[in-house]
Amino acid sequence: MRKLKLFLSVFLLASFLASALSFAFPVPAFALGEANAAGEALTKAFKAEQRWLSNQAQAITKADQAAVEIQQLIEKAAAEGLDVTLLQEALAVFNGAMAAVRAEHQRASDILAAHNGFDAEGNVIDQQSARVTVLDAKQALWKAHVTLSQAARNLHQAAREWRQVTFPQE
Repeated sequence: MRKLKLFLSVFLLASFLASALSFAFPVPAFALGEANAAGEALTKAFKAEQRWLSNQAQAITKADQAAVEIQQLIEKAAAEGLDVTLLQEALAVFNGAMAAVRAEHQRASDILAAHNGFDAEGNVIDQQSARVTVLDAKQALWKAHVTLSQAARNLHQAAREWRQVTFPQE
């Protein structure tokens, strides 16, 4: 009987200490809220990067079409005996830049497809991995965007200069 009383006393004391410590060092409610908010923000960012990837794929397709049109212009102008050196050089530079664009775009696509830190529906399961996924995808998409924008501007400018040189306005 004495052992039972001693056991119950120790058990009650341990239970009391455990509950007292839980009140002494509680997980702050705001920390739980911050974790949920961070998870929601990462989920939104992941979905935004996926939309950006899709929109960028469309922009790459449009840029490829512009390159086809410039190539057709080069062929037609060359057949008419016009100097197309400026256009050929600009198109070669553009095609080189587009290779870099496609590489970065593919890198972003691979990162998002792996969805490290996210489940199949795009919900956060590991915040640190999710954060790395979002940031790496954003960086690759940004590099592709900047390169694509500059390449398209340069090609457009070269076409404009070629027209001005080839067909001067008097």
